[in-house]
Amino acid sequence: MNMKRFYVIISALCVMVSFAQAQEHVTVHYFLQAGGSVIVPGGDFDGTRVAHIIPDGDTNVVLEDVAVAKLPVFPLASFLLGVNIDASSLTAHFGYGRPMLQEFPVALAVAPQHGKWIDFGVEYQYHFLYPAVVRPALGVSYGFTRLNASDAAVAQTASGPVREDVLYYGTGPGMVAGVGWFGLEHMIASFEARGRYVSVSHLTTPENNFGIPDRTIRLWMMDVGVNVAYLF
Repeated sequence: MNMKRFYVIISALCVMVSFAQAQEHVTVHYFLQAGGSVIVPGGDFDGTRVAHIIPDGDTNVVLEDVAVAKLPVFPLASFLLGVNIDASSLTAHFGYGRPMLQEFPVALAVAPQHGKWIDFGVEYQYHFLYPAVVRPALGVSYGFTRLNASDAAVAQTASGPVREDVLYYGTGPGMVAGVGWFGLEHMIASFEARGRYVSVSHLTTPENNFGIPDRTIRLWMMDVGVNVAYLF
């Protein structure tokens, strides 16, 4: 699973930070950051598609139809823990949102609801013009995303069709561009725009743990927001 790749990236970043701390001429500052952004999604989450959970060859699964909701534009709250190493920064981030899911495939007739969106990942940025007060930045990221929807799956059990909740799991890379203001000793304000891609490779329901869909469900999005960080 792609989570193994995620753990490898985390381990590599920890080694990089440890190496930087050992260098006397390198400036290292840790920071906590909070922010808000707007997610503008695209891709297969358009409210017209139905995915089917299929056997993966190792486990017995119940055949199940899963509605792929239409994701609207929605706000996302984010929290980050990071480290600045001279002109570079490394962060681990967590995001939470409640998108309103109103459109589902007609064949499954799912009621409108607030979904639960959770993502976390790691990001590297390089800040140009270091150590100026205003610093443009470019970076790359890799993250994990989970979306919950109630009654969006129909399992074909021995006693007949059963409605079930579903969790969509995916991972993918991203790119970020932004500008940061470093005018105060312990505070940073920034504006950032991210392009993100998520490949949903597993679906979890009460009947199927990490079931595999019959095809990959793809999602790409723009994530635009502002952040405030405290350096310590």
